[in-house]
Amino acid sequence: MEKIGVKEFRRNLATYLEKPRVEHTRVIVTRGGKPIGAFVSVEDFEDLERLEDERDRAIFAEVMSEGKFRPLKDVKVELFGAEGDESLSGNDLSASGERTQKTSGKISASPRKSHRRPRTKSSPKVD
Repeated sequence: MEKIGVKEFRRNLATYLEKPRVEHTRVIVTRGGKPIGAFVSVEDFEDLERLEDERDRAIFAEVMSEGKFRPLKDVKVELFGAEGDESLSGNDLSASGERTQKTSGKISASPRKSHRRPRTKSSPKVD
């Protein structure tokens, strides 16, 4: 694992983007000595996604088998504080533990949410 500052990362962007794929190393980008991001190989990323999905399915199966149901409102308060977070209202887990997205009253399977940051007003729209 290699740690580099933001300025170094910007100066040698192409090199650092290739390191995980070519050298099978992870690159941690820091600002003021604190980690702010990481670059890993696609294989490492896919492994992480698979492990997260397996963990989510195991937790879901445990909750289902033990009857540990709680209202979504209570879970939101626990995770996000007194007011909760409305962004969870459209997402749910299916019986198999897969993430689903509610659309028009129907529930359909959907891939995991993107790990991209939301676009801000100052960000250019890319199509």
